[in-house]
Amino acid sequence: MFAATNVAAALVKRPKFSGEYIFQVMNTLHIEQLPPEWESIAHVFSALGDVTRQKIILLFEPGEEIGLKAIVDCFPLSRTAVSHHVNTLEQAGMLVPTKRGREVFYTLNLELAFSAMAQFKDYAKQMLAEVNGTP
Repeated sequence: MFAATNVAAALVKRPKFSGEYIFQVMNTLHIEQLPPEWESIAHVFSALGDVTRQKIILLFEPGEEIGLKAIVDCFPLSRTAVSHHVNTLEQAGMLVPTKRGREVFYTLNLELAFSAMAQFKDYAKQMLAEVNGTP
């Protein structure tokens, strides 16, 4: 069970127009700030929350390195728009840049993606265990 300082309770109105109220208890421990171990995965999930960025990720074959120009040429968007999406993925750590001459080439950081998914999976497993009453 959660400590009293980590729990908020509220009367919440049920779905539109039903007029019913339910008593809801929730964990508010991380409402102000994510735990440090979630900071890096939050950036990964945020970066993957856009369809264009997902498509950029899906361009890569295993071990492949793709230049920015080739990525830009795949999309009906401006170079600026595609560069923004690539930069977002790079800042999240999902794409690793290597500069050669005037061109920047990218590779996927699959270890980070796997780590983020595994961390969330562990969290979900723990929550399911608590719901099901299993250790």
